[in-house]
Amino acid sequence: MRELFEAIKGGHRERIRKLVQTSPEALLERHHGATPVLFAKYVDQQGAVEELLSLAPVLSPFEAAAVGSLPALEAAIRAEPAAVRQLSEDGWTVLHLAAFFGQGACVEAVLQHGGDPKAISGNALRNTPLHAAAARNHTEVCAALLGHGSDPDARQQGGYTALHAAAQHGNEVLVDALLAAGATAALVDDQGKDAAQHAAEAGHAALAARLRKPRA
Repeated sequence: MRELFEAIKGGHRERIRKLVQTSPEALLERHHGATPVLFAKYVDQQGAVEELLSLAPVLSPFEAAAVGSLPALEAAIRAEPAAVRQLSEDGWTVLHLAAFFGQGACVEAVLQHGGDPKAISGNALRNTPLHAAAARNHTEVCAALLGHGSDPDARQQGGYTALHAAAQHGNEVLVDALLAAGATAALVDDQGKDAAQHAAEAGHAALAARLRKPRA
């Protein structure tokens, strides 16, 4: 891994600052398609994110969505409206990134500008923004996506649905929202597990029992 990404992974803010000030072009480097800002978000180094944001002159729409910078995101979309449906180098739409990191205002902005709530990522996960939000237990973001037409039964790699993720988290509010939107509790993943089994294996017995009951 290149030096800047090592510094980011370790959360070494001073080292990050020195590297970028010495070689500003380091901000253009990629690690498996991720920019330094995105990589810092992926490895959950908020201090590194803050340091990079103080040094980055302009954010891409993907970076803006991930960090939750609505002004930067809207400026990027105005400059290039098609960006809301493009894929990042590591296979995500702007909406995927905003959804995964729980950036509700950015999610709403992207949807208003024509972002596709049913978009499939261009990487191995083959998931939708709804999967991304459910994976991180972002209830309100999931609700916004469902309200704009996300498919509650869409499957990602491994056959997982958003309902499987919500059940595993024990998030009853999200489970109810998905069921109300038409999610099918009986759908199984590639291992043959339905939502009730995911809930049970994660220790959410009451939710598992609810999911096993036939719906009226």
